[in-house]
Amino acid sequence: MQLAQKLFFLSVLFLISCGKDISSNSNKQNSVSGLSNLSKSNSLSSSPLINWSASTTVDVLRYEYCIGTSSGGCELKDWISNGLNLSATITGLSLVDGSIYYVSVRTIAKDLTVSSPVTSSWTVDNTAPNPASGLRIITNSTLSSMTSTSLSWTASTSPDVLRYEYCIGSSAQGCEIKDWTGNGLNLTAALTGNTLSNGTYYLNVRVVDEALNVSSISSAGWTVTNNNLNSQN
Repeated sequence: MQLAQKLFFLSVLFLISCGKDISSNSNKQNSVSGLSNLSKSNSLSSSPLINWSASTTVDVLRYEYCIGTSSGGCELKDWISNGLNLSATITGLSLVDGSIYYVSVRTIAKDLTVSSPVTSSWTVDNTAPNPASGLRIITNSTLSSMTSTSLSWTASTSPDVLRYEYCIGSSAQGCEIKDWTGNGLNLTAALTGNTLSNGTYYLNVRVVDEALNVSSISSAGWTVTNNNLNSQN
């Protein structure tokens, strides 16, 4: 019985010493680098696409990530293996508009030592930006042509506008003549091409913000009749 007890205690001491060895080597692996600057996302159920650069550790077993509500925290999703993949989109989340969330990525080596985690964050923005206003259509005397027809509008009052987009249609909010076209942060655009027959046409403008939310569409119409312009702003 005494021999059995001694063997038991020796085995416990061995396990403890092994645990200390592993722990003492923890965080000696090289961390990942180049973790995405995530900024904003409009999704309430998934993260943005997360990318990182490979660790310079030569014996990487896998990468792991977690999601939290605090920097370095894993309150929403505990550490999940991502194999040797260098990107991930985390789904199945329940996120709150206006809140900040954190993703952490770490390296696990083949001897199970663990690197320090690298953390990035994003803000959930699920609110559409304010629309553009004050749409105007200005054209020359050749009103049946879109060439030299200029468009303008007043900026959205939202602070995080990514770009404006416009289209031309034969119906309000329609894009039958010219499909949605990005215009950067410019508040004017010049149309080219397409000869317009007599009829009513519409300039439609929408706002896209940094989280890729899209505003309601602002519209203004004009009528081509025997080369006479009748503005319907």
